[in-house]
Amino acid sequence: MKFKDLEACPFCGCDEFYEKQQTRGTIHFRIRFDGNETDNTDMYDSLITKYSGRAYCESCQQFLGNYINDTVGKAADRQCLKNSLQSESKEVQDFFKKALKDHDTYTKNVKKLSRQRSDHIGEDKR
Repeated sequence: MKFKDLEACPFCGCDEFYEKQQTRGTIHFRIRFDGNETDNTDMYDSLITKYSGRAYCESCQQFLGNYINDTVGKAADRQCLKNSLQSESKEVQDFFKKALKDHDTYTKNVKKLSRQRSDHIGEDKR
C-alpha cells in the first residue's frame, strides 16, 4: 500500500495528519519606531527546515508512514488490512488473522535466532 492511497487515518478515521519538522535559523522581525509593524512577509525565508516526511495522525498521534517516500508504516498497513477485512466472511477474517499471527511469530523467531547467532559469533571472537 502507498501513502497516497490513504484517505483517512486507519486507526481513528481522522482526515488530517501532521509532519514533525526541524527548523533552525534567525528571524528578522521589523518594527517601525512609531511602534507599528512593517512588512514581515519574508521573515521566515532565511530559516532552514528539515522535512522528515514522517506523518502522524492529527487526532490519535499514531505513526502513519512517510508521505515523501509514499510508504505506509507497518502498523498502519496492518490496520488498513484489518479494516478492509471487516466486510469479509468469518472464514476469510480468521484466515488472515492466523496469517498475521504466523507472520509475527516467524518475525520474532528470526530476530531471536539472529540475536543468538550474533551472540555466538561474539563469543568466538573472545
